[in-house]
Amino acid sequence: VGFEDPGAADDDATAPADDPLTAADLGRELRHTPEVAEALDRMWPVLTPQALLHDLLGAPALIDLAGEGILTGEERAVLHRPRSATLADVVWTDADVPLLDEAAALLGPTRRRAGAEEELRTYGHVVVDEAQDLSPMQLRMLARRSLSGSMTVVGDIAQATGGWAPTSWRQIVEHLPARRGWRLAELTVNYR
Repeated sequence: VGFEDPGAADDDATAPADDPLTAADLGRELRHTPEVAEALDRMWPVLTPQALLHDLLGAPALIDLAGEGILTGEERAVLHRPRSATLADVVWTDADVPLLDEAAALLGPTRRRAGAEEELRTYGHVVVDEAQDLSPMQLRMLARRSLSGSMTVVGDIAQATGGWAPTSWRQIVEHLPARRGWRLAELTVNYR
C-alpha cells in the first residue's frame, strides 16, 4: 500500500529518498539515550585497573585460572588477598604499581575513564639505574613512559637481588622499546 501526494510532481525518481538508519547511527542514538546508557553501565560496568586487580587477587579460583601452567600452586596461593568492602578500602603496595599499570595498558582508555589524572605521562628520554633488579612488568611500565623509546638503562647483572634475576642484558631489553634497537656499553671505570 502506498500513499501519493496529489500535489507532487509525476517524476518521483528525482525526489530525495530517506536514508535508511545504519547500525552505527542506531548505536550513536542509543548511547545518547540516558536510560540505555544507564542500563548498559549496570550490565557492563567500566572495569578500572584497581577493580580488575582487586577482583582477581580476591578470588582464588580466578588466580588459579589465570596462573594455570605459569605459576605453581604455592605461588598462586601467595597472591590471594582478602577482598575489601570497597575499592577505597584497599591498601595498595609498591609492588602493586606495575600490576595496576599493566592492567591499565591492557584495559585501554575508555571515554568514562578519560581525564587528566588518567593520562600516561611520557618523557623524551628515560634513565633507569639498577635495572637488574626490575621485573619484566616493571620494565614494561618504564617502557610505556618513553615517548620515543629513547632510554639509558644501567645496571650490573652480577649484582641482581630481586626475585627475578636476569642472566643477560637481552632478558632485560626484550621488555623495553625496540623501535630504535639497543647497544650494550660496558663501563670500565666505576662511576660512583
